[in-house]
Amino acid sequence: MTVSKKKSALENLRRHLNSLEERERPVLLDDRVDEYIKWYKSSIRGLYTSVGEYQEPIELRDFIEKVAVWYELKHPDYEIIRWMPGDFEERIHVNEVMFSQNEYFREVVGQNSEMNIDWDKFYNFDAFLASLPWKERYFLQEPEYSDISYWEVGKSPHVHLSKSGIIELAEHMEYISPNLTDEEVDGMHITSLVYMLSDRGIKFPEKCEFLETCRKYDTWYKQHEGMLDCIMYRIIERGGNRIGPRRAFLFAKEFKRDIDVPMKYGVDISDPALRRFIIEYLKSGGNPDLVCYSGYFHRTSKHDSVTRISIRELLRTKGNDYRNFYTEEEDELHQRLVDALVKVKEKKH
Repeated sequence: MTVSKKKSALENLRRHLNSLEERERPVLLDDRVDEYIKWYKSSIRGLYTSVGEYQEPIELRDFIEKVAVWYELKHPDYEIIRWMPGDFEERIHVNEVMFSQNEYFREVVGQNSEMNIDWDKFYNFDAFLASLPWKERYFLQEPEYSDISYWEVGKSPHVHLSKSGIIELAEHMEYISPNLTDEEVDGMHITSLVYMLSDRGIKFPEKCEFLETCRKYDTWYKQHEGMLDCIMYRIIERGGNRIGPRRAFLFAKEFKRDIDVPMKYGVDISDPALRRFIIEYLKSGGNPDLVCYSGYFHRTSKHDSVTRISIRELLRTKGNDYRNFYTEEEDELHQRLVDALVKVKEKKH
């Protein structure tokens, strides 16, 4: 074997080893949902009958799916494609389907009405929430602290709390410790009070409502936040390799989720709109060093590995289209930078 052939063989081997190192088995989104449901089931143990403990997690899983479907109806596939082209664009506009072409709607408002309604704003979260039965509305209720919490069940010391956990009124704190006053506690957060009492070496009673109040809120918070995350995971999975991550990106921005997640699972190298998606992600405060899964939706089994690639690498190698490497927005920014540098240079001269 000649020296050049040996070098070529070594280079091929090095590339192969590097590609193996860059592959990993992704964290499956469906597994994340399963883990959350498992946690929820353990968190309600002892709070329901055996039937309730079995049914509640099933109902929550069904509700997660229901909200994901609502978001699909709010942002249909063709509107996602119109916002960020990446597939065949259908000649369908949701506003026309729901309003101008809806015979019942035209009869109500009048055939000649020029009323313009935006479906996205019409089918908003508040309207969706109001349409739900009480049990499902409760799943989406923001976590809040109980309005009153006792130091010990049946004893005098207690605090009145705001929904966010701020102590609005404290009473009989001196019974907890002679050096503790109501005025000292007023305005504190309930968790800060618990930490302060612990730091002072005060022993907590077996049935301390202060502790229970904090625990209940923490569990409620985890349930609420985890549920919203799971809705985002299902939006990604249900929408597929291009539509899913983009729709989930909108959901993440609307419901204050981590925008890294839809970006991480939304890399399809063959996607003609990938660069535009990346730019939109970065404009929203995304991380240029984020490492993504390439081809998550191209797996043939849940055990398949996928290639990892960073946003920086994608920006270096993935162009906007066959004619232009940069998007129009990037070209505009580049031109503005050049113009600014020219002005600075002219001022110096």
